[in-house]
Amino acid sequence: MIGRLHQSFTTPINRDQIHSLISDLDMTLNVLQSVANAIDMYGIKQSTVEAREMASLSADACMRLNRAVAALGDKARGEETLNLCKEIEEIETKADRVQQKAITELFKEGANVWQTMKMREFYSLQESVLDCCQDAAKMIEEILIENS
Repeated sequence: MIGRLHQSFTTPINRDQIHSLISDLDMTLNVLQSVANAIDMYGIKQSTVEAREMASLSADACMRLNRAVAALGDKARGEETLNLCKEIEEIETKADRVQQKAITELFKEGANVWQTMKMREFYSLQESVLDCCQDAAKMIEEILIENS
């Protein structure tokens, strides 16, 4: 994508914004891969309610992000795209609360220290996916505002 961006003579959207959005989307994919790798790397054998909820929130945010990117080129869908971005931000806020609850549960008395460390890092990685989705959503909002 970056190569094609630099080969294009003109673009319908500011090049720097396109580059930033591509970078945000790439970071989202990288962090998703890190979450998948962490399951094996940390030897996570059983899921927790919070981990499943974070995964569900991540999937919801990624689907909305996909729809927002797909609609970005259609000016008639600007309001729909902005709403998707706002929904992503709401999902990220909810994920923050789920992560806090999950980490609180990890540090209850009698917890296994190694398991606590592994799951704390895993929850952090899961939440990073949502942070990346939110960053991309903010860039989409910026693009929409500047090009409306």
